[in-house]
Amino acid sequence: STPLYSSAASDVYKRQTLQWPMHGNWLLLILAQFFLVVACASVATLFFFITLDVTRAMSLVAGFAAPAFAFMGVTFPTTDMPLLAQLWRALLPISHYITVQIQQVNYATPLNHSIGSFVALITFVSGFYIAKLLVEKRQSLNSLHEVKKEIVEKGCN
Repeated sequence: STPLYSSAASDVYKRQTLQWPMHGNWLLLILAQFFLVVACASVATLFFFITLDVTRAMSLVAGFAAPAFAFMGVTFPTTDMPLLAQLWRALLPISHYITVQIQQVNYATPLNHSIGSFVALITFVSGFYIAKLLVEKRQSLNSLHEVKKEIVEKGCN
């Protein structure tokens, strides 16, 4: 939760101390930050349990997230992106968060305009469930292999 506190504190500092404008709802922005942190942790967990190798998982996450700044839709409009870029953008949790941030900070849009981004961020949490299923499947396969090994060893004796 440290990234969340750091991000929220940074936002408060920029808005209060530097007097950057905040036109929207702080609660929606901080809630979106919370879901972003959970979504990113979920994606990282999923990559780890797919590979069961920390180094490989970190490499995959780096490759997965590398185009985030280009595909967020801040510096280049998403409507002008090719279909593949739009699909990749949809797979990046940060792109859904940044939509909420822009909607809240710049335009003070109501929640019903941001609900799609919140649903997308919450959907990423399913990565934890998928990772849990992968762990359970691997554990059952390991148990099955151990039982087979015991049967073979007993049969040979």
